Amino acid sequence: MRFGNHLRLFTLGAVLAFAVHVDLDVVEVATVGRILMVAAVAGALAEAVLLRRARAARTASAPAPARPVVRTTAAPAWSAERTRPFTPHRLPHQES
Repeated sequence: MRFGNHLRLFTLGAVLAFAVHVDLDVVEVATVGRILMVAAVAGALAEAVLLRRARAARTASAPAPARPVVRTTAAPAWSAERTRPFTPHRLPHQES
């Protein structure tokens, strides 16, 4: 589950624990709500730990380059050698 689902589960548990007042012989609704709230917090903490481990493993597994990367082209597309000087075009109404 993602954090949004944990938040929804916690909210449902809080509603059952504090806002619903139903007397059932089979189950205590408030207890079910509290169990859902605890499960949501535990799930969110587990998700955070797993996400942190996955990010750490992803950054640690990237190998460093063996040698520096060297550009093989003569000049990049934006260099002064490959660009033309700007010559503004005159519009017909601007000619004098």
